[in-house]
Amino acid sequence: MKTRISRIIKMLCILPLISLFLTGCTSEIKPLSGLELSLAHKQKIPLKVGLYMSPDYCNYSFVTDQIYVTYYTIPLGSTLCHETKIIVEAIFEEVSVFPSLEANDKSINVIMIPEIVILKIQMMGYTHKSEALLIGKWTVVDMNGRLIWVDTFQSHVITTYGDHLPSTLKRAKFVLEDYFQNVFKGIQSWKLWESVAMTK
Repeated sequence: MKTRISRIIKMLCILPLISLFLTGCTSEIKPLSGLELSLAHKQKIPLKVGLYMSPDYCNYSFVTDQIYVTYYTIPLGSTLCHETKIIVEAIFEEVSVFPSLEANDKSINVIMIPEIVILKIQMMGYTHKSEALLIGKWTVVDMNGRLIWVDTFQSHVITTYGDHLPSTLKRAKFVLEDYFQNVFKGIQSWKLWESVAMTK
């Protein structure tokens, strides 16, 4: 009888551990920072643009795959907003950050609205490599909210992976750096700016 009770007690102790292992727990870490970008350019585009970054964009977080028994939440929103502002300011002569799309500034030529469409970082089977994919959408509207331009940018980075959290952070950093470099080059190449400049 004592043996049976002892087994029951052991099972009751083990069950929560099994549940934790299967479901995992979530832990938030410090925001990612310190991106290394090359923003060399010939000349700034002579336009005044508004920049609207939504609360979803500035509070964006990425949840990792399960690492041992934990899912880690990586806050990326502050990095996204900071780097976005730096890039737009590097491209245009004058930039105003709008707290909402209701802002009324007649001197603004266009308003730019960045979004994150998808971000995934995952292992590639048994190849000892991982892929990081980031797709973002940039919308351009006039001061009346009419759509002028939509474009997407993406970064697809494949790296050798480790099993620990630092490796996931490095992959997130790599894919963000590559993405923002593509955004910087892409926005400057838009033919849109020629027509906007002509209507100033």
